[in-house]
Amino acid sequence: MVHNVFMGSLDRVLLAMSEHLPVHTVIAPRGRLRNMRLEKTLRDGGSNWVEVENAQQYLEAVADLGEKSCCVVAGFSWRIRQEFIDSSRYVINFHPGDLLSCRGPQPLESALCDGHEIIGVSAHLIDSEEMDVGPILARELIDVNTGKGYAPAELNKPEE
Repeated sequence: MVHNVFMGSLDRVLLAMSEHLPVHTVIAPRGRLRNMRLEKTLRDGGSNWVEVENAQQYLEAVADLGEKSCCVVAGFSWRIRQEFIDSSRYVINFHPGDLLSCRGPQPLESALCDGHEIIGVSAHLIDSEEMDVGPILARELIDVNTGKGYAPAELNKPEE
């Protein structure tokens, strides 16, 4: 059987995926994906829902999936293994950072600590077990508003 798989903890990405194609398996870190209505909808529709506590459980969960058509990764802490990539038609990662300047497990925090003036989010194909490599599909960047927060502009005016 060919599977469409979601791995991660970002329920908005899972919701968007489920609106465009059937989700056969969800693999989520235990307790991190907490959209009960979405979980019920997917389970009632026949999706297999697996919560894992560590990398070994994740590896066991993906071992028996067989051929995978599409896998979407969003908010998943463990490295995607090459065998999984090779047995999938596509593996797409939603990365919380600009892949041209911020790679690794904590890209937004690193960018802010390093004083970057722009942060963002990227979507890319995972074609290798290496972290955060593969062709970039899309990037969305925003300016860092250092010291002023992200409230509406009229609230960020200096006091007179």
